[in-house]
Amino acid sequence: GRFHNTVDYAAPGSLDLYDCLLRTIPGFEHGILHIAPWVKITKIKIPDVPVWNHTTGAPYSIQDVTVALDHSTAFSNVRVTNRAAWAKAPDTFRPTTLSSVSFSIEDPDGAVSNRLRHTALYLLGKKCRFKKWKPKPTSAKP
Repeated sequence: GRFHNTVDYAAPGSLDLYDCLLRTIPGFEHGILHIAPWVKITKIKIPDVPVWNHTTGAPYSIQDVTVALDHSTAFSNVRVTNRAAWAKAPDTFRPTTLSSVSFSIEDPDGAVSNRLRHTALYLLGKKCRFKKWKPKPTSAKP
C-alpha cells in the first residue's frame, strides 16, 4: 500500500528472522515497527430501529443513529471498529419502516457483546435490544 503497511502473524520465536527477511524487500528497509496483540471483533445488530423522524418528516440518517448511540449509557465505553450501517436501503424508508443497524465492536473475551445483549436500549424513541449478528445463509441459485 501507500505506506507499505503489512499485517501478518508470526510465531514469537520467529520474529527476528521475519524482521531480517522483511528488511531485504525494497520499501521495507524499516523492518517491523510495531507488534500488537490481536483484537477480537464482534459484529452486533440492533433490529427494528425506527427510520422515520416524524418531527422533520424525513428519514433519520445513519449519523443520527450514531449520535444517539454515542449518547446512550448502554453504549458507553464500547469501542466501535466499524461504523453503523442500515440493513435496508435508505431510499426505501417510509414512515412505518423499521430497519436493523449493524456495526462492529472490539470484544476481546465476549464480555462486551454479552453485556450489550442483556441491556435495554432506547434509540430514537423506541426500546431496542442489541443482538449478535447472524449472517443469512447464502442460497445456491440454479
